Amino acid sequence: MNAAHGNNRLSLVFTPEHLGEALSLYARNPGAILYAGGTALLSKQSGRLPIFGAPLISLKRVEELGTIRRYENFIEFGAAVTLGEILRCRESRFLPPVFKTAVREVGTPAVRNTATIGGHLAVTERRLLLLPVLLILDAAVEIRSQTATRSGEIKRFLDEKNGFVLHPDEIITKIRIPTGRFNLWGFSALPGSVIRSQDFFMTCFVARKNRFLIEKINFAFNIDGRHILRIKQSEDRLIGKKFPLSAAEIREEMRFFTSRIDGEPAGLPLYKKDRIVNYFRLMLTQELTKSELIE
Repeated sequence: MNAAHGNNRLSLVFTPEHLGEALSLYARNPGAILYAGGTALLSKQSGRLPIFGAPLISLKRVEELGTIRRYENFIEFGAAVTLGEILRCRESRFLPPVFKTAVREVGTPAVRNTATIGGHLAVTERRLLLLPVLLILDAAVEIRSQTATRSGEIKRFLDEKNGFVLHPDEIITKIRIPTGRFNLWGFSALPGSVIRSQDFFMTCFVARKNRFLIEKINFAFNIDGRHILRIKQSEDRLIGKKFPLSAAEIREEMRFFTSRIDGEPAGLPLYKKDRIVNYFRLMLTQELTKSELIE
């Protein structure tokens, strides 16, 4: 436990080394701030020395949160593993290419060497770049408090605005990324697009294709870091379709998709809806007509 001084204010900093200790400290200190990479927290600071106004619980030394394990069908990352460590670890060669591509798009190398995968989920004021990619991969999360454990696919822990929801005493402990489920993928972000801007836009999809047939497909859009859009009905309609689609089939799928985004999300400018529609058309006419890609 340390006291950090800044602008005549003392910030109490706890440095647990084990998960049980961290959970106990968090339960005994309501309102404490969890600190792993700290990139989101520090980005809000403007002074020479950061001031947090609450005790900090540093998770950097918690051994269980820094582990990387490969299993038969997924790779498990402790929540405090940095994005740089994800790209450098030997298990990275088994990760879905769409996920590695998205990780490389996060900030600079310095940011990736600091930002953690758990922290990427825990940011509440905006939807960060990896969240839609984790969603389409059907990635799972483990969340623990001192008295309970919750786990399941990440989509189960999102609110109606696709924000990640934690109870006050909970810590994200593990993220599990499935491997080998998909053989087609795509990722695109507007050139120069920055997640903090009001004009951020990214899209991603994964699909499993057997010869000409789509067996499974997931796709998502991140708009301005405020909206994550998924059209599950369109995903379901494409399953079992033979590609390439005929011109009539493309028109029908486009009509259906466009009708589903008319009021979702509310208040979205027309030009941003046009971006979504144009990417969906590109996916139908080009991306899903490719031969299967070996991961």
